[in-house]
Amino acid sequence: MNENLFFINTYEDFLLGNLENLSIDKNIGTGAIVLSSNNNKYIEYGIYTSQVINLKTFKRLLVSWNCETPKGTWIEVQARAFISYYDDNKNSTYEWSDWLSFGKWGTHIKRSSKSPDSHLAKISTDEFIIKGNYTDTASKIQIRALLHTENTNVTPSIRQFVISYKDNTPRLKSIEIPSDKIIDVPSYSQYIRDKNIVSVICSPTSITMLLNRRNENLIVEETAWSCFDYDYEAFGNWLFNVAFASSLGYESFVEYGNLKSLKREIYSGYPVAVSVKYTNDINNLEYPYIENAPITTAGHILVVRGFEKKDGIDYVVVNDPAGKSNESVTRRYNLSEFESAWHRGSNIMYVIHDKEVEINNSRIETSLELKNNKENLYSVLVNDTYLDLSSDFVKTILITYDNGLTFEYLVPYNNHYLALENKNKCVIYIIGSDGFTYVCNCDELSY
Repeated sequence: MNENLFFINTYEDFLLGNLENLSIDKNIGTGAIVLSSNNNKYIEYGIYTSQVINLKTFKRLLVSWNCETPKGTWIEVQARAFISYYDDNKNSTYEWSDWLSFGKWGTHIKRSSKSPDSHLAKISTDEFIIKGNYTDTASKIQIRALLHTENTNVTPSIRQFVISYKDNTPRLKSIEIPSDKIIDVPSYSQYIRDKNIVSVICSPTSITMLLNRRNENLIVEETAWSCFDYDYEAFGNWLFNVAFASSLGYESFVEYGNLKSLKREIYSGYPVAVSVKYTNDINNLEYPYIENAPITTAGHILVVRGFEKKDGIDYVVVNDPAGKSNESVTRRYNLSEFESAWHRGSNIMYVIHDKEVEINNSRIETSLELKNNKENLYSVLVNDTYLDLSSDFVKTILITYDNGLTFEYLVPYNNHYLALENKNKCVIYIIGSDGFTYVCNCDELSY
């Protein structure tokens, strides 16, 4: 337990729960649950159920998971809470809620939340919420994970669960913050990306900034489609965003934060992404005002890079992806104004720590085959197979030059071919709905 966080992430932790058709692999991180095997083949289905976990009373709760899900595998994470409420006769009653699911997650499936509802609790996309009035609270939690494989040669693995809950502790009104503690983070604007999704990718753009500072070299759209929730039909599922970071080997989780936890991360050298609601219109009374903010937003994710003091006033230094250019992303927000906007955003933090395990990325090398010299039409080959370039499969096609400094987006010709002009030293990224990014390095394209 750490403040409002509870971790399950070691061999000994997993032993405290119940393992059905599962084993614990000591060679993955500090221990990870995997499907058991029989005659060198993995069992198709397994269930992990945690011990009962005692917490302070809470109304809202998040469960993050760190896992690897090779092609053909996926997981589902569920939770139930022990809830205190008053029945119809005003009698104090205690009862376990139903098991509620955070959805089906995998890096190579159409991952989806479920938003289930029961008489005591519900999950709203990514938050477990106790229903009823303010006196209806929970004090215990159990989590359950279902592991699946369609390919008995591979297994999913889960190396960490993190529970974060929101209790009734008053907000910290004053805390000493480190002045002039600023962390280098690359600056990416969401508004110069694929025009079909620019207005809704603040979350994966922020995740990309956090990961690329660790030399991951991700494309924003690559992150976006790896986080996309096909039930919610959006890119902003908090749990899916950090699960994607974990799929690259990083310890990551979502936390209900405060200034103390924000200071903890920045002081330790970790920038964080946070959820905010704000306006840049001082006459707009619906949302907290932030001077120098680029937009008015009812829900937004940005990166906090550090703290700065100027003329006796405390500021947070942020990379706000709502800036209309990469150069305008880095901004300085008054700490008090920022805190109000963050509070309206439920004080959510995306925390990404160090890499725990080495996991192969989901990129596949391809080659081009000339189909029509006159029109410069090319097919894309993966080994000896033509890649499906139809809109049913392809999410985004990006061609970059100058080591990624300049780029443009392509639409396949007649759903089959790439129409390429004479370009040298370019790289083509084709982001598929199967969770893979297909890459063609073209050092010298001649036509």
